[in-house]
Amino acid sequence: RGVQPDAAAALRGLARLYPVGATGRSPLHAMAQALGADVPFLLKGGAARGTGVGDLLEPIALPQTHLVLANPKASITAKEAYAGLRGRYGAPLDLEGILQALIEKRAPPYRNDLELPVLEAYPIVQSVKDTLEAAGLRGVLMSGSGSTCFGLARDAAHAASAAATGPVTDATLTIRPQPRSAMPAPRCFISSTAASRSMASRRR
Repeated sequence: RGVQPDAAAALRGLARLYPVGATGRSPLHAMAQALGADVPFLLKGGAARGTGVGDLLEPIALPQTHLVLANPKASITAKEAYAGLRGRYGAPLDLEGILQALIEKRAPPYRNDLELPVLEAYPIVQSVKDTLEAAGLRGVLMSGSGSTCFGLARDAAHAASAAATGPVTDATLTIRPQPRSAMPAPRCFISSTAASRSMASRRR
């Protein structure tokens, strides 16, 4: 678990213990911004496009998607990943193209700029990606600053089969469309910030 998901969980707990009245203004978003760039998104949950430093969130609808997560147990800090980036940022992502590819079950045109420095320093992460691709998963990508990677499966059966292909695979995840009143779906973040343009699906 990361520090920022824990911070968001703590804020959720405080909101339940000390609810704000119907006419009150909740300070949670401002507090989340102060704690970290990912905390507002983790506090909100669901699927969203993040701009600014990741704190300006626009809800988006995702089709049902089956993923396999794999982690080589390499300990990589966000500070280390960003330091290795050295300004090598790509162009903004095509959000509509990504969503359309998910609907059509194609490899989405996304990327994670943090992959390059992490792969340079930790070749084992590339080995994990190769394992996922060999299992027939599409859109294989490192999540966030690593070291977890994910790939998209055709369906639940394919995800379960791929998760059993090697010792580095450790979880399957299904993102299902849900009404806004329902419990948040597994969190999926498409970011077009200058700091990190990536799609990450996080198991927390």
